[in-house]
Amino acid sequence: MTKPRVLRELGDLMDCTICLEEPASPIHSCANGHIICGICVDQVKKCGMCQTDLHVSHFAERLSRQFEFTLPCRNQNCGCDEVVAAAEMKNHLQKCYFRYVLCTESKSGRCDDAKVPLKEYGKHLQERHNQITGDAIYFWMTVLGNKETAEKYMFELKVFKTLKNGKKVEASWTIPIVAFHDRPKYVEDSPFYAVVPVRMVKEFGTQIESENSHQIRFVTSYRIF
Repeated sequence: MTKPRVLRELGDLMDCTICLEEPASPIHSCANGHIICGICVDQVKKCGMCQTDLHVSHFAERLSRQFEFTLPCRNQNCGCDEVVAAAEMKNHLQKCYFRYVLCTESKSGRCDDAKVPLKEYGKHLQERHNQITGDAIYFWMTVLGNKETAEKYMFELKVFKTLKNGKKVEASWTIPIVAFHDRPKYVEDSPFYAVVPVRMVKEFGTQIESENSHQIRFVTSYRIF
């Protein structure tokens, strides 16, 4: 899509002097008119061009909304293909499914606050922190919302096994759901974890042997209510 004439005439004068992109809100500038977008400004205290103080540029903000600046998500390389209004980009990045999150989990070894793509976080927790190396494995459920949202729901986990005589047996756990960043560290008898003893995993599961790994597969179901 062709840019409006006024933007073509401005050239790169409206680009962020750090990321060199059209600026995401809240757009900042210095007394000399150098632009810094609302994302890059979190990394600096003064203008990198002239070392003067920064302030929100209401004029640049009006231009951004009037001419509907848009930007590809900064998580594009991780798989996000959304094009977002510059005025909403910062909000989008806080919720983007492809954003990176810090893993602060310490069970089965610390990650030292490693950054993990959110879309792979579940796999990371399972493979890195839910290894069957102790007396039990642990399940929990989180929502990408705040504490008030999480407290509205409960999580039920069931495991099943069909006996040789055709009868089915099951075990179940019901636990509270927690907000994603409020998930507590594991402590004994915590109500936020379903603790499945390894003995039960072996009883309910089917062992799968391969050349490079040893796995146990078992049938589960869950519901959120």
